Amino acid sequence: MKTPPSHPNKGLLIAGGIIVAIVLLGYGGYRYYTLYQKDIFLERRVAEFEKEVASLRASIASTTAGLTDAKEENVKLARDLQTEQGKNSLFEAQIKEISGTVGTLKKLSETDPELLKKYSKVYFLSENYAPAQVSSIGSQYLFDQKKPQLIHSQVLSYLVGLLETARRDGITLQVISGYRSFYEQVSVKTGYEITYGAGTANQFSAEQGYSEHQLGTAVDFT
Repeated sequence: MKTPPSHPNKGLLIAGGIIVAIVLLGYGGYRYYTLYQKDIFLERRVAEFEKEVASLRASIASTTAGLTDAKEENVKLARDLQTEQGKNSLFEAQIKEISGTVGTLKKLSETDPELLKKYSKVYFLSENYAPAQVSSIGSQYLFDQKKPQLIHSQVLSYLVGLLETARRDGITLQVISGYRSFYEQVSVKTGYEITYGAGTANQFSAEQGYSEHQLGTAVDFT
């Protein structure tokens, strides 16, 4: 039997296969090394991103806390502003009230010089003093409609305005006493002293000659 002849290119094929295997191994090693380096780079970038995220979270938390403090401060400032505005409104109302009182006193003093003097609490009205002009208070404003009451004519319009304003606000005010003469004040004060004692009566009732009722500028309400 004859031995089959060897292929003339067999050695070349083997050599070529070895070369191809070496090339593939080299390329695979290169690719592995490249991917390994990229993996390391990505891990570093991820770590950097995590640090940046942590820093941003801390910054956001600090900013949020700052905003909360700012909101609380704004609420406090708004409350303080409202309080100050309330004080200003009160002062403005008091100033208007004082201005109105001064204006009223000026008008009354021009009408009857004794009226302004009386506000010193020391000016004495004799038993002969009576207002130059007095007017009747409407019976619809009186507690006892069978008992007429008088008031200084220059004061009447202001009294009616006060009573009507109170009525519109649902407050019922009725006059129980208006102008009182010197001797009527004696009678009233004596009655209070008998009922409450002199010390207590002196706290709310004037002596005869020192009462605004004798001026015709005061009324008692119920």
